[in-house]
Amino acid sequence: MRHAALSFIPSVLLSSAFAINIPFRKVHTRSSTRGLHSINVTRLSESGNVSVFENIDNIRYVGDIALAGDTFEVILDTGSNDFWIYESEPLSQYYNTSIKAADTYGPSNEQSKTAGYVILADVVFGGFNIQNQSLIKELSVSSGILNPGVSGVVGLGPPTGYSSIIRSLTHANSTINGTGPMENIFLHNPDMEPQFTILMSRNDDTNVTAGGSFTIGEPISEYAAVTQQPVLPLLTNATHNIGLDYWTIHVDAITINGKRYDTSPSGTQNISAFLDTGTPTALVDPMFVDAIYGSSLQTTEDGTLSFIPCDTYYNVSIELGGVEYPLNPLDMIWPWDIDENGNAICVGALQRNTYLGMPKGTWILGDTFLRNVYSLFNMNLWNKSGGISVPFVQLLSLTNATEAHIQFTSQNAARMAAFQTSEREVSGFTPVKAGPNIVEVIIIMSSIGVLLLIAAIVWAVKVIRRRRALRLGKYAAVGTPGDIPQYEPPSYRQYGGSES
Repeated sequence: MRHAALSFIPSVLLSSAFAINIPFRKVHTRSSTRGLHSINVTRLSESGNVSVFENIDNIRYVGDIALAGDTFEVILDTGSNDFWIYESEPLSQYYNTSIKAADTYGPSNEQSKTAGYVILADVVFGGFNIQNQSLIKELSVSSGILNPGVSGVVGLGPPTGYSSIIRSLTHANSTINGTGPMENIFLHNPDMEPQFTILMSRNDDTNVTAGGSFTIGEPISEYAAVTQQPVLPLLTNATHNIGLDYWTIHVDAITINGKRYDTSPSGTQNISAFLDTGTPTALVDPMFVDAIYGSSLQTTEDGTLSFIPCDTYYNVSIELGGVEYPLNPLDMIWPWDIDENGNAICVGALQRNTYLGMPKGTWILGDTFLRNVYSLFNMNLWNKSGGISVPFVQLLSLTNATEAHIQFTSQNAARMAAFQTSEREVSGFTPVKAGPNIVEVIIIMSSIGVLLLIAAIVWAVKVIRRRRALRLGKYAAVGTPGDIPQYEPPSYRQYGGSES
């Protein structure tokens, strides 16, 4: 069984052709002189692509990162600024600052926590070697945060964000540089455009596939038109001051089955949203969830997700910067579990933002939305990009609403079949042995009555013949009726499922 997958928001994975292996070679080195442990950044490849980028069940998008010579898979998270690794085996070749740091994720009533120490180590990420990169070496991590085989998180939030590493170093009056790996790469390579791009794949929710593409610097040539899309500036005065910490932008409108809801500052709803690759779904105001899926549907225990039919087509698009971005109807439905008959149970992939205690008008557009666009995140460190002085986002629409509608029925059926097969295997599912219905009972009882009547007649005839035979001095054995089948009560599968 799936739970509402954890969003990596601190409490306040297409074709394999896009998984590019990097040919390592030294190009140039730059260094920082801040503090005793200076940061040196060496560019190892002209290509700024992460060599392994994977999609785990449409829930987590992970990339590879090398730390002191060991390679780890980490969640690439635009919804945070922290970089941390949890590894049960001892790490090698790092400097421990002995400064404690901790993170808390999720809603206040079910928080997940991490705790450890700030360390410095040599890190290789996306074709760059960063010497003395700061990160948190976690000593404890709450269950459910990491998928099996995943060792940590690389925060890719905007440079204005305030990480727990920086907070901890500042509190300890340390002069150690707490800047994240992405910002360090750009600060030491001013000839590069300070941007990264993400193309997120879609799979059938049951396996690990190529995640799409993650590039540092230039976008992939096939989608270079992303640089021509409207510039969406980071909101520095967003609702409840969340703009500085996240890639927060204005939402112009949401259209649901042809009805447009104006959510711009001048509209009836003033909506801001942050783009978060660490959240598998999307979180919006309850009124929009009800408008899409219906207000009378049963919800999950926490009230955040609505149970919906697994084969319903939903027509939804979100307008940003004057451009309409259709959502593939496949992304509107989330396979959740299987029932006692082994059939899929589904929930809506747009969930109520009350789950995280978020204020009205504040959304998280996670993977449910981001699979439908090619995203460019520009840190704008030197205030010379996009004609503005703040970080910004550009989005290229990838979903053709008409084609997605035509393909929905066949693609969704294949996806549900794959999910059901996978969940049955994981849960050790056995089909329910159903008991007979009332019609079947009447037929069975009537048949038994007729058989008993026939048996009684046969017995009576044989008794008469026996008596006659006795009179004639001849013995004839009397047969006995055959065994009557016994009714077996049905054995029902214990419903519960397993977490994934």
